[in-house]
Amino acid sequence: MKAFFLFLSSLLLPPAVKAQCSMSPMVRQVVMSIYKSRGNRRHALPALRSAQMLTAFVKTDGTDGVLAACGCRDMAGFGSLHIAEIPLERIAVLARSRHVLRIEASPAAKACMDTTTVITGAEKAWNGIGGRAFTGRGVVAGVMDIGFDLTHPNFLDADGSRLRVSRMWDQLSVDTIGSRLPVGRDYAGSELLSVMHSRDGLTQTHGTHTLGIVAGTGWQSPYVGMAPNSDICLVANAAGDNSELIAEEDRYKYTTATDALGFKYIFDYAASVHKPCVISFSEGSNEGAGVDQKLYYEFLDSLTGPGRIIVASAGNAGAVSSYFRKPRGVASAGCFLQASAPVVGARLIADADYRLRFTAWNAVPDTFSVDMSRARLLPDSVLVDSFRLADGVYKVQYAAYADAFDSSKAAYEMAVTCPAAAGQAVPLSVEVVGADADVEYFRAAGSMTTDSRAPQLDAAECSHNVNSPAAAPAVIAVGATSWRQTFTNYKGTVYDYHNGSGGVRAPYSSTGPTMAGLVKPDVMAPGTNVISSYSSFYMENNPDAGDLNSDVERFTYNGRTYSWNANTGTSMAAPVVAGAVALWLEADSMLTPERALDVMRRTCRRMPSEEKSNSCGYGEIDAYRGLLFLLGVDGIKEISQRQAGADIMVSAGMLAVQLPETAGRKVVVSLYALNGRRVAAAVVARGEKSCTMNVSHLDKGVYIVQINGKDAFSGSRIVRL
Repeated sequence: MKAFFLFLSSLLLPPAVKAQCSMSPMVRQVVMSIYKSRGNRRHALPALRSAQMLTAFVKTDGTDGVLAACGCRDMAGFGSLHIAEIPLERIAVLARSRHVLRIEASPAAKACMDTTTVITGAEKAWNGIGGRAFTGRGVVAGVMDIGFDLTHPNFLDADGSRLRVSRMWDQLSVDTIGSRLPVGRDYAGSELLSVMHSRDGLTQTHGTHTLGIVAGTGWQSPYVGMAPNSDICLVANAAGDNSELIAEEDRYKYTTATDALGFKYIFDYAASVHKPCVISFSEGSNEGAGVDQKLYYEFLDSLTGPGRIIVASAGNAGAVSSYFRKPRGVASAGCFLQASAPVVGARLIADADYRLRFTAWNAVPDTFSVDMSRARLLPDSVLVDSFRLADGVYKVQYAAYADAFDSSKAAYEMAVTCPAAAGQAVPLSVEVVGADADVEYFRAAGSMTTDSRAPQLDAAECSHNVNSPAAAPAVIAVGATSWRQTFTNYKGTVYDYHNGSGGVRAPYSSTGPTMAGLVKPDVMAPGTNVISSYSSFYMENNPDAGDLNSDVERFTYNGRTYSWNANTGTSMAAPVVAGAVALWLEADSMLTPERALDVMRRTCRRMPSEEKSNSCGYGEIDAYRGLLFLLGVDGIKEISQRQAGADIMVSAGMLAVQLPETAGRKVVVSLYALNGRRVAAAVVARGEKSCTMNVSHLDKGVYIVQINGKDAFSGSRIVRL
């Protein structure tokens, strides 16, 4: 076997463009693509003919005017950290500035559910608003997602008289004349119903479903969202799923920095109406796929705080082998690689030099090696090694740079292009070789598996697959649990899916730790078999879509056909937690992300460990127990932490309790103030189902109803007089 080396470029950034700062992989790729398109290897880049822009994070040394001097538009910032709109022709100028420390951008995320292979229905434990004291009133529930149907009656108030969506920034809108925003435009008031749906609403419906879980009123159905009286603010963003709507010349405008501006847009709206806010984000990107997020995470940390909380889905790669480690002192470790496409890839983090050894398992196995230290010695290089084997040419493309999270280590991007679908006809294995190095291997493209040809290559494990931005320290990462395996669609067809029951962790739910070593997810919530609203425009324009088989009910409103649809994924779990946090913000408007995590630590249903784990975080969220904790009554021994299964109504100075069944023995009903003092009581006699008590003499506010009996409906309920 003979190896020969091809260099795509001797330097990714030629001398005329050489950067003073560090750049994320995507920014480097943008610079390189511009440079290559001009065919100029010795001179500075000529001006671009079109006004193409990159939306990116820029970290400076604090010097004023740096962005303006380089022709950039500063769109948001915290101290020396900015989000800037950078003309592509000026990126090299900005990168050469001695005042710029780092430029970072990553591709847009993808929605975190599978609407064609995994179908779901709703766990009704959180549904229904009768007698609930906390419904999200006075709180902004923000959702950034794709595919919103603003006409769905699920987003009207209870009597159908008012749309509860106050604002929407449609980042893909082409109606941009007069818009103050970097992409698209925003809508408010009557404009919302005139546009009817986000621009991608004909081809996407994910956001209609997640919004319903967070904040839907249920519209004459049992499928009520977690915070049905919250104020709603939306951002319809760009994701991989709707990228066909983005013009080629605009593709660099849609990055993680654009998403960060979307989060800021929602928080800014909440501040303008003086309300606390929680944002649900059911999208994410594989941390291993070349998405450096150091500045993104720093920006989110600055953006969140008291009354400003972001919740994101952990991802659906829990059953996917995504990582292995070769410790120092071990000669080698590896696995087999597969993909439906010719390309497989990875990101590697190492503290010393190492080699990658690949084997194509032809009739006579062919082995070839790549010395990764060559890329480290040329940190601005993209190197390509090509190897002609029995089944064709294999090309290994790789680059190295300082790890964004630990500058003492090097990060490597590696991709292998195979003659055909990787590892399918001819199995392909990879080994990290070098006893002196500690190397972590993170899957970026393709899958990691085992093969009987070399059973010792079994290092891959199902871990390190929590998505970004859920992996950020400031973001609450949500994994999924499973309660119901089956549902019946509107045609009477029964669907049976086996993701577990009884509240166990769903096998698809992503697991930590993160690339930075954080324990994630933070919390779990029902994500399997969740029923919520679906876009009527998507239904109309995709009548044969497979996911419409999961419509459990269809109905007509104002001449249009709408549905309630079952779906699965951490996309569904994240809005459950966001809705719970909205209830908590109603109880404590200055709740911080750290405080919310502490509430979860103290009140979640443990599963299966008593400690926070990389599979289940603190356990499954208990919104009710969390409220009791925030109200300061969880330690009062007379008040149960279990929610009572009774209907409670307050009207005309009377509190009425209706039990779900006839009492088999005397049931005592007590009313407690938040200081633990019993202020009223009544009795449901044996053989009866209800009682009333006079509360007209009590001050307005929040109280606790305690139902004491030995029946299943016993427990406590929070009420508001």
